[in-house]
Amino acid sequence: MPFAKRYEYFEVRTMLQGAEGVVSPVTGQAAHSRILHAKSVAGSGGTQDAVMVDRTNLRPGESGRAARGRGSVPTSSAFPNLLQQGSAACEALNSPTGQAALAVFDDPAHLGSNLRLTINVPITREMGFLPASGAPSLHVSTRASTVVDKTQNTSGVRLIIDRAAAGLVMHIQTCIPLGGAAPAATWNVISKPGDVAVANG
Repeated sequence: MPFAKRYEYFEVRTMLQGAEGVVSPVTGQAAHSRILHAKSVAGSGGTQDAVMVDRTNLRPGESGRAARGRGSVPTSSAFPNLLQQGSAACEALNSPTGQAALAVFDDPAHLGSNLRLTINVPITREMGFLPASGAPSLHVSTRASTVVDKTQNTSGVRLIIDRAAAGLVMHIQTCIPLGGAAPAATWNVISKPGDVAVANG
């Protein structure tokens, strides 16, 4: 089955769930879309405010180096729930940008390469994502605050997807909500190891 095709919402949510915690066939790193970038609701998988703050802030007496060693980052963002994350990912894959990018996975010329695809897509349809909808849908934790900001709208989504050489499965490594001005619709594919540019758009 080709990678470039029309995806259904339930299908993408299943892909995100199935990839979670599974090591990438390209990098060996565990996928983390849900545990880091979607909020837990009513006991569902996902992150929580306290976890987001701990990830971005130094613990008492902790050095910056020690924080980086445990995976601390200056900024972390999350969708308000797994449902919206899955919907945003599905929109990104079905967008012209997503389809053009996924066609590289289908290209026989790259069949023998381990590929990593990064897609940035502005959100265009899903209610609650639109900046004009009046429904904040972005949760952001930064090193500058111990409170998660929930006032912003999601303006776009970033997907990182891996495909092993001769692989038939798309491994969604992460799915991150973006805030601020809507991002330009862009994509790039690199081969690993070596981060060699393969294609972009």
